[in-house]
Amino acid sequence: MLTALDTWAGIDRWCRALADTLSFYAVDVLGSVLSYLGNMEVTGLIALLLAVRWGRQYGWRGGLAPLLLFAGVAVEIVLKYTLCHPPPPHLVFQTRWQLPFAWNLSHALPESAWLPYAFPSGHLLRTTFLVSLSVDQFGQRYRLAGAGLIIIMACTRVYMNEHWLSDVIGGYLLGLTTAAAAIAIRRGPAVHAAEGAAN
Repeated sequence: MLTALDTWAGIDRWCRALADTLSFYAVDVLGSVLSYLGNMEVTGLIALLLAVRWGRQYGWRGGLAPLLLFAGVAVEIVLKYTLCHPPPPHLVFQTRWQLPFAWNLSHALPESAWLPYAFPSGHLLRTTFLVSLSVDQFGQRYRLAGAGLIIIMACTRVYMNEHWLSDVIGGYLLGLTTAAAAIAIRRGPAVHAAEGAAN
């Protein structure tokens, strides 16, 4: 709602102007690598592998949980076609170094088929989703590392001029919501098993 009402416009412009004045080769490399790792091809494969593993471990509900990533991506696509929030314009002062192999399947589509708007950030959606599931699965000791990865991904999306701050926040919230549903689904079999053992 806040993005649709353009409430974030001033903060978005300030963050973009700040990013325009910065240029650090190390951050370019980090942002480029994270852009590649956050692509749908990479994160989708991770979700499919988790679905197979959790399907064996927790049954069909466990296998279904990581696949909710694709439901989140479907919501992302709908929003990027309906919520008029253009991506940031090209940087004026600086350019960013990009990995030469940072290609994804969207580049195979004609330009007319590309998503027209920027809200929400798919990279933040997918990163938040996978980090949240991983922290829930492997323990809270990874929580700080996971939060760090999400923050770094968010900063590099703005720094690389791929998204506005509002896009990043929207992607984070969508990823968190989708992950909460996935965690509830995955925990279901364990809860039922525990209840059955208690009886």
